Amino acid sequence: MKLLANNTDWITLDQVKELTGWDERTIRRKQKAGALKSRATGELARNGRPIREYDANSLPAEAREKRLHQALATSSARGPASKSDSKTVLTLSSLSPEAQKQAKERLEIIQPMIEFANTGQEPLWSGPSEQAATLSGIVKHIATAFNIGERTIWNWWNAYKTGGPGALADKARSDRNISRFFDQRKEAAAFATNKFLNERLSITMTHEALVREWERLRMDDSDEPPAYKTTRLFLNGLPPIITAVARDGERAYKEDFAPYLLRDISKVHVNQYWISDHMEHDVFVRNIDLKTGGPVFGELALNAVFRPWLTAIVDMRSRRVVGQVWCVNPSSNTISSALRFGMRHYGLPHTFYIDNGKDYRKLGKRPPELSPDAQGVLVRLGVRSQHCLPRHPQSKQIESFFRTVHKRFDEMWGDAYCGGSVATRPEFCDELVRQHARLLKEGRGDESPLPSASEFIQAAADWMHVFNTTFRHRGQGMAGRTPQQMFDAELPPEKRSPVNPADVAQLFWDRQKRVVSEGGCVQLFNARYQPADADSAAALMLEIKREVLVACDPLNVGEAIALSQDGIFLGHLRAQELLVHGETSAEMIRASMRERRSIFKQLKRYTERLAQSRLASGDRTELEVLAQQAQAVGAPRAQIYALPAPKAMAAAAPRRMHADDIAELYMEGD
Repeated sequence: MKLLANNTDWITLDQVKELTGWDERTIRRKQKAGALKSRATGELARNGRPIREYDANSLPAEAREKRLHQALATSSARGPASKSDSKTVLTLSSLSPEAQKQAKERLEIIQPMIEFANTGQEPLWSGPSEQAATLSGIVKHIATAFNIGERTIWNWWNAYKTGGPGALADKARSDRNISRFFDQRKEAAAFATNKFLNERLSITMTHEALVREWERLRMDDSDEPPAYKTTRLFLNGLPPIITAVARDGERAYKEDFAPYLLRDISKVHVNQYWISDHMEHDVFVRNIDLKTGGPVFGELALNAVFRPWLTAIVDMRSRRVVGQVWCVNPSSNTISSALRFGMRHYGLPHTFYIDNGKDYRKLGKRPPELSPDAQGVLVRLGVRSQHCLPRHPQSKQIESFFRTVHKRFDEMWGDAYCGGSVATRPEFCDELVRQHARLLKEGRGDESPLPSASEFIQAAADWMHVFNTTFRHRGQGMAGRTPQQMFDAELPPEKRSPVNPADVAQLFWDRQKRVVSEGGCVQLFNARYQPADADSAAALMLEIKREVLVACDPLNVGEAIALSQDGIFLGHLRAQELLVHGETSAEMIRASMRERRSIFKQLKRYTERLAQSRLASGDRTELEVLAQQAQAVGAPRAQIYALPAPKAMAAAAPRRMHADDIAELYMEGD
C-alpha cells in the first residue's frame, strides 16, 4: 500500500465497505458527489454493471489509518506484502506495460474458448473435419495453430476464469529479492531487524552480530548461519517507511513518506505565486572581470576562488525565472534586487515566498530577512510575503528548478565542476584549485585555468534565458510547453503592468496582529499556535500579552512565523490543531495532519516494541558486547593526554564558593 497522499491505492468495493462501514448506496452517493475517487476496471459484474475500484487515499482519515494498520499487521518484519487472495479479479489496467502486453497476447489466443463458453457457438474457422464442438476440441486446434502445449492453454484458461484477464500475465515471484531463510527463523529475523533499525548498525555489522549470536538463535544444531547476501536481501526488503523512521527520524518521514496536501498547480494563475530561494553553484570560479581586469565582487580579492551564489525568483504556474542575482553571500539585498527586477519586467505577484534560511543556519549565520523598508514596500503595493516552511521541500517548488540548474548547467564546466559535496568532488577539480593556488602565489593569477566570474555569470544568465524560452516542461499543468509560452499565454507582454522603479526603491508583508498568550502561543484561524522550538519559545515568552505579527504559508499547513511590530523575526510557530486556509477545507487539513501523526506514532511504536522484545529475549547491544569482549581479552585502560593548565590561568580562576561556604567562613570570622 502506498502511503503518500498523492499516490493511488486502488481497492475493491468490499474493501471500502469493510474500512468505512458504509453500505453500497452510501458509497455510490459519495462517488457521484466527488467525495470518493473511483475508476472503471473494464470488467462487468453479474448484473451487467461495470465493476469499479476506489482510491483508498480518498477515504476518511479513520479508514486510511485502519488500512495502514492492516498493512502493518499483515506484513512481517521483512516487509513483503501478503499474498493476494486467489479469488481477486485482476484487471489489465493494474498490470505493468510489459505484463499488459503479455496478457493481451494470451487473451487473443484463448478468445475462441471465451466466445464458445459464453455463446455456445463454434468458432468461424471450424469445419466438417474440425472437432470444435467442444472446449477440448478448440484447445487442440489452438495448440496446433500456435504450436503451444495443450496443458499451457488449459492453464491460461483456468487463470482467466479465476483471476480475470490480468491473471494471464506471469506472476512476479513473491520472494524476489527476499530470502526465505528468515521466514522460517523468526527469532533470527527479529534479532537482525532490531540491530539494523534500533541500534542503526550497518548491514555488515548486523550480519557479524548475527553470526556471533547464532549459537543462541539457530533452530537446531545443524542449522548454519545465513550468508551476508542473505542478510542483505532480508534487510533491504524491510518497508522503506519503517527503515526511514527508525534510522533517519521524523525529518526523513516528513519529507519522503508523510501524507501532505498537494495543490493543483494547473489551477494557479501566472503571477499568483512567486517563490524565492538561494542556491550555491557547484562550480569554482575566480573573482575577475575579463573586460576590465578588475574584480567582479569587491568583498573578495582579485582572482580569489569561490563558488557563486544564485538568488532566484520563479513563477509557480509557468516555472519562468522572473528574477535572478549572482553574489558571494546571499542576503536580503540580493532578494530585493531580484524582486525589483521581476516587478519591473513582469508586474506584481499576488504572494511572494522567501526561503526560511536553513542554508544560513548550517553556516552558523543569521538567516537573511527582508529589510523593514522592503517589507513596507510590499505592503504598500498589496503583495503578500510569506516564508516557506522549514524542512518541507514539497512547499518549495523552486528546489526542483535548482536541481535542474545543477544537472544541466553546472556539470557543463568540466574540471571546475566540484559536485554537491566534498565526498563526491572529482579529483580533477581539486587539482585545478591547487593549480590556481600555485599560480596565484606566484603572482600569475591571470593564467589560472579556473573560469572567470564574469564569463560564468554571463553564461548562467544566457542559460536562464534559454531555459525560459526552449525548455519544454513536463510538470503538472505544463503539457510540454516552455515557461515563456505558459507565461505569455496567460499574461502577454501588452497586458502586464510593470512597477514604477520609484515604487520599489526600498522593498516588502501582509500580516495579522495577534496577542501572545500563555506559553508563547497565539490564536490564528481558529487554531492555537505554539512555539516550534526552544529559541522561538524563549523569544515569544517575552512577548506574552503583547501584540505580534503572524504570517503562515498557504501552500502547506500547521506552521507559521511570528514577527515583532517592527517586522523583526521572533520565531517559528506550530499549530496545535489545523487551520482553514485557501482552497483546503478545515476537515481535510485536520484529517491529513491526524493521519501524519498517527502513522509516525504507529511506526515508532513498532520499533519500540521490537527493541523491548529483543531485550527480553536476552539480546545485548553492540556497546555491551564490546565491553565484555574488552574485559575478556584484558584490554588496557585508555590513556588520556592533556596539557596542564598554565599557572597564570589557574591563578586567575579561583575556586568558586557556594553560598553556604561563604556563610560558614563569615560565622567563623566572628
